[in-house]
Amino acid sequence: MKLTKDESELKTFFSIWEKNQFDLQKAWKFPLNKEYHMFWTVPQCSCDKNINRSRYLKKLPFVDINCPVHK
Repeated sequence: MKLTKDESELKTFFSIWEKNQFDLQKAWKFPLNKEYHMFWTVPQCSCDKNINRSRYLKKLPFVDINCPVHK
């Protein structure tokens, strides 16, 4: 993800990252819960890291409408 700016590739890589997060939860016998995924930590993500850290597991996450990964 660090090496591309192509939004289509970023979305594909993010899907793989998210699947890996679910696989880890399953392997560790945790509930499968997307809310535990720190999506803002992936490369190229422009979603505000401080806001998302402060909202983690408490409120709706902040997604930047211009984020090349999440828009």
